[in-house]
Amino acid sequence: MKILITICTLFILFGCSPLDKKYSSQTVNQDLKDLRDYGASSADTTLLRFYINNKFFSGTAVKQNMTYKQLLEQARLAFISRELDDIKTNEEIALKKAEDHAKTDSMRNVISVSLVSKDNNNDINDIIQVKFNIHNNNEKDIRAFRGDIIFKDVFGDVLKKYDMECDILIAAHQSIMYNAQIKYDELSNADIKFLNADVSDLQFVFDPKLILFDDGSRMSL
Repeated sequence: MKILITICTLFILFGCSPLDKKYSSQTVNQDLKDLRDYGASSADTTLLRFYINNKFFSGTAVKQNMTYKQLLEQARLAFISRELDDIKTNEEIALKKAEDHAKTDSMRNVISVSLVSKDNNNDINDIIQVKFNIHNNNEKDIRAFRGDIIFKDVFGDVLKKYDMECDILIAAHQSIMYNAQIKYDELSNADIKFLNADVSDLQFVFDPKLILFDDGSRMSL
């Protein structure tokens, strides 16, 4: 009964609905409450409040004599525009990631890296000696390459990242042994786990970044 009386009163005061009332910063809280009582959805009133607050905090005043109906229409247009911008941005990010994945896979087809051994003693200047086998799967000789080796434990948790830079010539369809010296921090739990882990318990991912061929051509992200 109370709501019915309120609605009837609103009809009398504002003609057809609270949406036709002109915006006032002095009465906005009560006006939005009246809109909810009138039957406006919580989504609309929340959007309207957010739009009004956003204009206030951005220093852009709401135009004089605008009704809540006009404000709501502007808020919806602004929301749709922002939503479309977000969709476009997300699509561009997804496309860039897909392109990077495709390039990375192409470079992995050129160079294969496998873990051969790891020295668990760590007797030399806080350095862990790690040996890799690097194979050139391509028809062209590789002059140099750069990439990241990411080591993980049996659970898939990252233990160590190594920035590999190799400037040893690798002939087409040939392999080389590459000895890496990886810094060790005795205060790092991840480094301790990496040091003590057996090669058979280590997972690793090779993320190539740049491949320079002996003929002057290159592949890169």
